[in-house]
Amino acid sequence: MMNSSTVINLEPARRLVDRHLAHETPFEVAIDSLNLTIFPGVFCPAYTKTSAFLAKHVRVDPGETVLDVFSGSGYQGLLTAHTAAKVLCVDSSPEAVRCAMANAESQQVSDRVTALVGDLFDPVTERYDVVIANPPLLPGTPANAIEAAIFDPELVHSKRFLEQVGDYLTDRGRAYLIATDAHQGMGILDVIAYSEECGLSASAIARLPLPYETYTVYRISSPRSH
Repeated sequence: MMNSSTVINLEPARRLVDRHLAHETPFEVAIDSLNLTIFPGVFCPAYTKTSAFLAKHVRVDPGETVLDVFSGSGYQGLLTAHTAAKVLCVDSSPEAVRCAMANAESQQVSDRVTALVGDLFDPVTERYDVVIANPPLLPGTPANAIEAAIFDPELVHSKRFLEQVGDYLTDRGRAYLIATDAHQGMGILDVIAYSEECGLSASAIARLPLPYETYTVYRISSPRSH
């Protein structure tokens, strides 16, 4: 049941949306070891702390395969491309997929990075060693493509990710999911409890406290994982 006393501070999210909407042409950003081109309407990982925070805690061993869902510009997947044997980026936005492929070309990793348009796991036909998820984190109804990267009614995408990810992990596979406590008390999603309901094991491996919310990276695996 939603706690009516819980109020989410949406001002940071609104400022983030406005910053994105100010771009009408592609622009360049440097983040970690990557120089990315961001297309208008595609979420920019350099504009928040969440993307780099998640990436910092993803572990990929040489030769492993990586699936980056909610991939946007391709940032998460591209960071792993020099270690992984194969990377698949998936996003529901055709523009984001074009952006990810352009970045794979510019980073000279297009030989092992593919990007596909699809709803979560719909275009995925194999199991992966590592699955990375940076979904929309705040409950709400999006009004445009940028807001769709931030707002998700009842956090349906995060729930569907947990419901389905076990079917796409190898025996040694694990997933990394980021979430916020901004909606804490609203009864929308407890990642650890919901993972257990889905037959998965989840643990919090890193937290990033900010003045208005705390981000948590979860490591998720299925019972058959080593």
